[in-house]
Amino acid sequence: MTDYYVELGNKIRDLREHNGLTQEEFARLLGNYSASVISYFEKGARHLKAEEISKIAEIFQVNLEELLPKTEDISLEAIKFRKEKEGHKKLDYDQLFNDIKHKKGLKPIKGDL
Repeated sequence: MTDYYVELGNKIRDLREHNGLTQEEFARLLGNYSASVISYFEKGARHLKAEEISKIAEIFQVNLEELLPKTEDISLEAIKFRKEKEGHKKLDYDQLFNDIKHKKGLKPIKGDL
């Protein structure tokens, strides 16, 4: 199985290329980043923060379900991201695992990018 962050990086690269952006141009749109940091994101070598993922989705006008990788089950990373985005300061891991077990909290992804 492909690493979660590698798959996320592939989606980011695909979106960037589809929109005709260089790594430098995308870095400027994203904020105070260099092209080398974008390269690390795209390779899955640097894990993105929730705010960065949200900003990337905003730049490319996609929702989080389209951007975040699909997994065989609900992604723990996606649930953690949602909980953080909703303003939860401290994550309740028992609740996270319960959400995964009962497949709550995420909408299905409608196809690949």
